[in-house]
Order: sequence, then structure tokens, then C-alpha cells
Amino acid sequence: MYDYKENRVHGGSSYADALYRLGASPEDYARRMTERIIEKEWGEDAPYRYFGAEAFFIISENDVPVIIKDYAFVEIHRCTAVHSFENWVQELVKKG
Repeated sequence: MYDYKENRVHGGSSYADALYRLGASPEDYARRMTERIIEKEWGEDAPYRYFGAEAFFIISENDVPVIIKDYAFVEIHRCTAVHSFENWVQELVKKG
């Protein structure tokens, strides 16, 4: 797989946030950001769940898969803008 790390956009809301965004593996980054956004939007009764595998991840709604993406998708977002992936997840899981 292509190493996207050197092409990632630098930045974040704090120094620690910026370091995490730059250094986290795509698997950990996708899981942590997705779960954080789902919890922030829905709380404990969220209909959305994140499932990570070795090469891809699934976001389900009420136990029905709605998104299946590989980690290259995450890295493309990380190379585009600091919050690009989070904004994509936010649009997917927002209420209403």
C-alpha cells in the first residue's frame, strides 16, 4: 500500500491533536474519529456502529452496513484537509 504519511495535511486544534493526526495509523484514526463523532452526535443510543477489519472498515446503521471503505479512502481525506475525514463522517451520521 502507498505510504501517504508524508502527504498528510498538518494541523489540529492543539499540539497534541496535530501530532495524533499526523502520526496515527489509518486504522486507528478511522476508528477513533468515527466513534467520537457518532458519540458526540447521538450519545449512547446511537444507531451507527463502526467495525474495523485489516484492510477496510464498515459503518452500519441499525446493524445494516451503509458504508464499506478501505483505509486508502481515509488517507486520501487526510491528504486533502485537516478535518476532511471527520466532515465526511459527520455528514453520514448527522441527525435529521
